[in-house]
Amino acid sequence: MGMIYLRGHTWWAKYYRDGKPYRESAKTEKETEAKKFLQRREGQVVEGNFQGLKVEKVTFEDLKKDLINDYELNAKRSLDRAELSIKHLDGSFKGMKVINITTNQVERYILKRKQAGASNGTVNRELSALRRMMSLGTRQTPKKVINPPFIPKLQEADQREVFFDHDEYQRLRDALPGHLKPVLTMGYLTGMRKGEVLNLRWDQVNIFERKITLHASDTKNKKPRVIYLAGELYDCLRNQLILKEREYPECEYVFFRVGVSPTGEIQAQPIKNFQASWRTACKKAKISGKVFHDLR
Repeated sequence: MGMIYLRGHTWWAKYYRDGKPYRESAKTEKETEAKKFLQRREGQVVEGNFQGLKVEKVTFEDLKKDLINDYELNAKRSLDRAELSIKHLDGSFKGMKVINITTNQVERYILKRKQAGASNGTVNRELSALRRMMSLGTRQTPKKVINPPFIPKLQEADQREVFFDHDEYQRLRDALPGHLKPVLTMGYLTGMRKGEVLNLRWDQVNIFERKITLHASDTKNKKPRVIYLAGELYDCLRNQLILKEREYPECEYVFFRVGVSPTGEIQAQPIKNFQASWRTACKKAKISGKVFHDLR
């Protein structure tokens, strides 16, 4: 049998699971509230829902690390998208204990993002990352998540029917930074997804046979395909190859940006997210409401 007792002015509870005693502050100065707390804990023990006190110390940051580890261990190609979702989730849940992330908290997050102008599709990607965090937490031993909140899925609009005409393509290409111009060309002339373009490596390109080979593992829909190079597309890849061999021979990515390494060296680095540059260029080119996916 458990018991409650006073420490100073605060009531504490003592209860048992598998013969092991647990002592925990009820965080109240009222005896009646302490008794209710003890009853709740003993009920959790009987129902098998009590996993120890460590689970109540798990934070959003703990789940965030587990999600990133899951993406890296399984070599998921959407890691960049997940990291962007996490960045937005941080704005509302950073530092919070997981037990305090309730359905009401999630609904407030949705309202906040929609007020910031995020589409239902964008919010759904972010909620999907949060849902995955909770799911991973319930699989841990010992569990990091006991009662995950309900995380809704918003109704998304019908598939966009928006396209770039050639004049818009040229204006946007002129407005983009130099390292993103060939990325736009690749997307516009091939219909490749943004992730496929940014992750394209030289071992997938045969400049002499004028073709790109995308294996099933390289594509989102897991379907392999071959893209043949001609005209402006061939020139784009050839110029990238010349730049690589002249300046950055060790770079494995076809498209890259120039950055500074932790040791202060100038080096070629993968391009991850360029939403800010895209928005700035669209504004300069007088193009409204279009995203990279509209190139497809």
